[in-house]
Amino acid sequence: YYHVETGIRGNRLWVSGRHIYITTAEGLSIYDIGNPAEPALVGKASITGGAAAITLAYPYAYLSLATDQGVAVVDVSLETAPEVLGTLMTDDALLGIGARSGYAFAGSASGDLSVIDVRQSGSPEPYSQLSLDGSLADVDVTDQWAYVAAGDGGLKVLRIAH
Repeated sequence: YYHVETGIRGNRLWVSGRHIYITTAEGLSIYDIGNPAEPALVGKASITGGAAAITLAYPYAYLSLATDQGVAVVDVSLETAPEVLGTLMTDDALLGIGARSGYAFAGSASGDLSVIDVRQSGSPEPYSQLSLDGSLADVDVTDQWAYVAAGDGGLKVLRIAH
């Protein structure tokens, strides 16, 4: 295996093609992994308080904020110059995030699943919220389903209506 020192403290990551997107205490770092033994930093987006979780629905990355409570939308269409387009503050810290068809689904430690309208990427808006049991550690979304890892609450599977 390879041990590569990047000089960052990575929180979560997403791999897409020849790039890896890593959330950090500073925001988002993007590396070219065309040569996995020598990842090359190609771009950064600074986010006050840093970023925790990430999901990618190209050309956007959706990030849960690390120290602040909320979501950031980042345009990653140009990996060398990612741009924070908008943020939305929430009532609780968000642990996991998924996105599909213009909506982000973010799980909180208190068990709330927030649905955020991101169709206007520069102005994310609250859409709805659902209370579930458990700490919602991670969320992934397919065309019709949201899958939520809810800690002691197990796996939650929710049908998404468009």
